[in-house]
Amino acid sequence: MERSDAGRLTSRQKLVYEAIKKRKEHPSAQTIHTILSDGGHDISMATVYRQLTNLVERGIVQRVDLGNDTRYCPGKTAHAHFHCNRCDNVTNVLTTRDIIHEIISSSHDNEKWRKGDEWCFSVQIVINGICDNCCGTRDISS
Repeated sequence: MERSDAGRLTSRQKLVYEAIKKRKEHPSAQTIHTILSDGGHDISMATVYRQLTNLVERGIVQRVDLGNDTRYCPGKTAHAHFHCNRCDNVTNVLTTRDIIHEIISSSHDNEKWRKGDEWCFSVQIVINGICDNCCGTRDISS
């Protein structure tokens, strides 16, 4: 998070952001609440949701929609996510902006999906499968 992008964060926003940033896997709101509560912070679930909404609106974190669950990812760079169907962890997959543009271009007219510098839609790529940790510890045929 760059100071110029994020502006000034409140103490609660910093707590929530740090709980997301410190983990390799992308946590849910409930996991963030548990991390903070277990760490001795007196914070309600409603406050966690409010701070997450604010951080997403400000572009400091990304919301990762998994259909029946939502996870939160720090940063704004173009990338995809990998969701493990066994352990339920969500992690980053390095992706360039060019790859994302290529995916969009394959199904949309380039002139219609951009209006000046404004994107006409957002792109979220989530790859589902079984992560290396789960593949190494269990028989994948089960």
